[in-house]
Amino acid sequence: MEALGRLPAGVERFQVMVGTPPDEFNENTYVVYDEATRDALIIDPGARDPRIETFIRTPGLKVKKILNTHGHSPGSVCYLINGHLFSGDVLFKNGVGRTWGQNKAEEKEKMAQQTSHIKTRLLVLPTAARVFPGHGPDTTIGREKENNFLL
Repeated sequence: MEALGRLPAGVERFQVMVGTPPDEFNENTYVVYDEATRDALIIDPGARDPRIETFIRTPGLKVKKILNTHGHSPGSVCYLINGHLFSGDVLFKNGVGRTWGQNKAEEKEKMAQQTSHIKTRLLVLPTAARVFPGHGPDTTIGREKENNFLL
């Protein structure tokens, strides 16, 4: 199994600043590519960043798709690519995404629904599956099963 912190071949992560001051925050943007064909896709390009453009241009990657895990609409999606889970704002290292509602009861209900979906749809993946969240460091399904107190 690969050591966490070291990205697998074909995956590159960029932390980009999104938003405007004072509401700026870091977001992970991923470039996933096939080393043989040079075909690539970008996941969650929240901001234009010259590092991403240089990374794509230098080896001549061909961006075929841009995928977003979430945006100004309800719900989120995750992508399972080559055994790696790109979880956006659904699952983080030792955490889960926030939920909003009209009141505390609705927020609590939505959080319970989200947690249930994570347990039945994501935590059933192999324990060694790497998880690449929209913010923060990567993790594995196994580590989240063992350490994520919200689950």
